[in-house]
Amino acid sequence: MDYDHLNSHERKRARFENQTLLSIRRKTMAANAIVRLPYKGSSVYICSQNSFQQKVDHYMARTDAYKLIHQLNGVNQNASQKCLADIVERVEIRLHHLLRSKSITKRQYLAMTIDRSSLRLNYLYFVPEAHKVRIL
Repeated sequence: MDYDHLNSHERKRARFENQTLLSIRRKTMAANAIVRLPYKGSSVYICSQNSFQQKVDHYMARTDAYKLIHQLNGVNQNASQKCLADIVERVEIRLHHLLRSKSITKRQYLAMTIDRSSLRLNYLYFVPEAHKVRIL
């Protein structure tokens, strides 16, 4: 990191904090842990990857609001966009069918047509409730 613009005291402090953060990062990676900031507050939530995954799975099952499309990684970074494009295509095909069979009017068809420019796929971002568990 470039600390040249800082005075000597600030430079020393910045190096110390950088070393501290790198040390925490190495330790959490070695422990296979996840560090998250809670929704509100300045505390830090730390748990194992297994525990975090169990909480996510439990939340998804309890709410039934999300569906796992694909694990995102370096190989399939565009999996969510592909899934969304497939969903849009199926909806558009269904709308065309309904319009041709006169089950809906042209006005209804236009009202239900998907605007691809403003379309996005929601995702689950698990934010822990820090007040309910041990926090470091």
